[in-house]
Amino acid sequence: MIKTEEENEKALAIVEELMHRPNRTLEENELYELLVTLIEKFEQEYYSPNQATTPHSLLLFFIEQKDIKHMTSVKF
Repeated sequence: MIKTEEENEKALAIVEELMHRPNRTLEENELYELLVTLIEKFEQEYYSPNQATTPHSLLLFFIEQKDIKHMTSVKF
């Protein structure tokens, strides 16, 4: 469970590394999914306790954190 901003930052760093790693192992995929879930829960409670976090808002958060200015449009 993520309880502090420091722990959240550490989890985000691991997720970012895993996100860009080609050919992740099954264990790395499991860790990635678990951390994303824990990060979502923490941020939902810590940053906006009355608003639900969506995959779209989490993606926008990651884009903002990486200061990405241009991104090719992708439809989901």
